[in-house]
Order: sequence, then structure tokens, then C-alpha cells
Amino acid sequence: MIVQDDCGACAMAKELLSEPIKQEKLILLNIKSKEGLELVEKHKIETVPTIINEKDTFQQKCYLYKDGSRMKCEDGTERILIKKKREKNGNN
Repeated sequence: MIVQDDCGACAMAKELLSEPIKQEKLILLNIKSKEGLELVEKHKIETVPTIINEKDTFQQKCYLYKDGSRMKCEDGTERILIKKKREKNGNN
């Protein structure tokens, strides 16, 4: 995920995605880092936070849902980032 300092949306995304970040399923790159700048140029990224979905040598831009639970990628695929806990109710 491409982020930058003093970005409120980036801070919110980091908080929402703290588990995938801790588990190293989601890597943070600052927009000003060498790797971050390369991805910004390659994908013509204009806003942060932006998630790049990388598999082998294929990369694509993905967009984070506001609740942070899923992302939708340029190829039309969606990925679940956070599995929500099921609520218990009296009917179970």
C-alpha cells in the first residue's frame, strides 16, 4: 500500500488494515521512497492510499473499500482483507 506522511486517509487505512500489516500480508511503502516512486510512475498513481496487488511479476492497482474490509482491483477481482467476526444472537 502506497502511503504518505500527514495523510488522514492513509492513517485510517493503516488502522483498518493493522492485522494484514502485522501479518506482513500488506506492505507499506512511502510515496517518497525509491520503491514507492517507481510504483507511482509505473501505475500513474494520483492519490494515496493506493494498494498494488502483486502476484509474481504482475502488478495492478486496487482500490480499498471505505470500511477497509475489501479491495477491488483493475482486473475486476475483489479480495477480502479483513474477515468480520460473526455476531452471536439468540437464534443460534
